[in-house]
Amino acid sequence: EMCIRDRQSTGAPSLIRHQVQGLLEPTKMEKQIFKDLNIALSGFGFKEDRLLKKKIQEFGGKVSFIVSRETSVLIATPEERLRNGFKVKKALELGLPVVSVEWLYRSVDQLQKLSEKDFENEETGTSDRICFSFPGNTFFFSQG
Repeated sequence: EMCIRDRQSTGAPSLIRHQVQGLLEPTKMEKQIFKDLNIALSGFGFKEDRLLKKKIQEFGGKVSFIVSRETSVLIATPEERLRNGFKVKKALELGLPVVSVEWLYRSVDQLQKLSEKDFENEETGTSDRICFSFPGNTFFFSQG
């Protein structure tokens, strides 16, 4: 599940597990990191696809079901990228960034849209992870 930012008395952000109750949620401004972006998904299962769509919309983005000139970025699984699926081909033809899901996770974790270029050649990334953070340290653990 995604992580959110907690505000400490020092004002320094730290990341915490999203499910923990009673913590401050990101502000409306912080939740607009994907504003004006049309984000397409490729290669994800139904459950993960649904969770990713919800997170994209929660942070101001729109989910595109097709890849077109209006698409801003394609998030694809490593398997989909390797098999060069239809959406991946189309995105590359249009010169769109094709990134790993880690781009979405880390952008949400840091409450800012990170550069797609840093995640275009990344062959890793899975939603089966848990994020724990302490001031200055973020830990990601894969489940299973």
